[in-house]
Amino acid sequence: MPTKILLASDGSPGALQAAQWLDRFADLTPMYVTIVTVVPASLGLGQIAYVVDPNIHTQLMDAVIAEAEKAARQTVDVMPRLHPPWFTQIAPNIVQAILDAAAEQAVDIIVVGRRGHGTWSSTLLGSVSLRLITHSPRPVWVIPPMTSS
Repeated sequence: MPTKILLASDGSPGALQAAQWLDRFADLTPMYVTIVTVVPASLGLGQIAYVVDPNIHTQLMDAVIAEAEKAARQTVDVMPRLHPPWFTQIAPNIVQAILDAAAEQAVDIIVVGRRGHGTWSSTLLGSVSLRLITHSPRPVWVIPPMTSS
């Protein structure tokens, strides 16, 4: 039976490398991969959000959703052997959305790419991969950036 994998992708170089990594093993091990992109429900506008015209907010959200869908298509493009399906979630919490998608899809493993931020950046910015590792009831594979050798 194939391993069911959820690949969380934001279209970043790290996410695309994780997709390529999975695709390289497609002929070696049976797997079924689904890609999820997550759009934050809040655009992080802070107090400005209260004065933004609702039409402008809708336009901003549409643009963010379009970028997430572009990221998903880019991810599919680097996976020619697997050509996985994808979907986009809109949620207030990116990590929880990934965990919920993993539960709904009944996946065996969650895969994410590491952006390559160091410990200091993770402390300041937070790390989706670190929060997934600490909160997921299923295994999480964090694929490090590939080094050129």
